[in-house]
Amino acid sequence: MSNLKQMLGVLAGVATLGTIGTFMQPASGPAALKAQGLLPGVVAVPITGSVSVNNLPAVQNVNVTNTPLPVVLKPTLISDGTFFNVTMTGTPSGGPAQPKFFIPAGVVLTDAHAGLTVSTVPNTAVLFISDRSKVYVNQVIAQGTGEAAVDLHSGIVSDGSLIVSFACANIANNQCEGAIFWTGYQQ
Repeated sequence: MSNLKQMLGVLAGVATLGTIGTFMQPASGPAALKAQGLLPGVVAVPITGSVSVNNLPAVQNVNVTNTPLPVVLKPTLISDGTFFNVTMTGTPSGGPAQPKFFIPAGVVLTDAHAGLTVSTVPNTAVLFISDRSKVYVNQVIAQGTGEAAVDLHSGIVSDGSLIVSFACANIANNQCEGAIFWTGYQQ
């Protein structure tokens, strides 16, 4: 029975040394990490390696492979926002510039929000999410709450042409004052 205990002890030591040796020796084996997905996730990473074990009377080379270890990935969060105060002219030439954000390529847009503290003409302010070819969201900022919020959950990946913008209807003396912001993460 003592030989069995010795053997089990040696095997446990080999497994422990193999795992530690893998972290100590950078060239010991593959530890590639590639992940793609939404927000934080767990990815299995295989770690393999070899270690020399002193098993008297001789030194033996033992290969060790463990089960994959979970690795948590945290995305790089990105956001932008601004305060605005525009009074429209009601003329065909339009009015003053209104807030517009181009979401950088590779960023996943997850939400956009706009709020009004002043709106002289009810229900004439709109939050947009669009790109070169289509409008994804066209949400009127409600007079009662003074806000518009779009939570995309899974997100929209930007190719550099994705835009979050605000528009105040071009009606003479229509004043819109508030703030707009967006958030997302870098893939």
